[in-house]
Amino acid sequence: MKKGIVITTSRATKDWLPELLASIDKRFEVLVVGNLVTGENIDITNEWNGFELGGILRGYENFDEFVHLMDTCVIHDNEMFDMMFDYNGSMYLCDHFFSYLGKYKRDILEKTEIPKINTKEDAIALENVWNARYLKNDPNAKQFLPSLPIHTHDFVEKHGRKNMVLTNGFMTKWKATWGVI
Repeated sequence: MKKGIVITTSRATKDWLPELLASIDKRFEVLVVGNLVTGENIDITNEWNGFELGGILRGYENFDEFVHLMDTCVIHDNEMFDMMFDYNGSMYLCDHFFSYLGKYKRDILEKTEIPKINTKEDAIALENVWNARYLKNDPNAKQFLPSLPIHTHDFVEKHGRKNMVLTNGFMTKWKATWGVI
């Protein structure tokens, strides 16, 4: 079974990518999907954009199971990946795959159509709807513990934008699209 880590990046967030890549143990195969961005560390470019679902589509094409992360994350404890890959079902980092963070499985993705999208608004609108369809197809899916919170009151300026900080000890995600829609 081919396992890996899929990271989705974009022109707007590519400056975050080196910190995440440096935080991932080299024993894991990593696939970096660039939405409308090419260059160093980018393995595949989606010219049609795709946002998180574009990264998930490329993960589906390349792995039997994979952990999907956004480039705005950093890993503090790589044991998280061992725990996720040791579990037979899907595993979500935030409640019900919020932020599209977690381990996806090819056999479940085969039952769940992955739409091609072009806007961040579509990615946000499909976040709960599409992941609910995915979860319905995997009766073994479960929450990674401790879970990442969906919202916090912790904000920091990083890479020129205001970010909500989500952390669980294993990883941190800096979230910029809070309150967008």
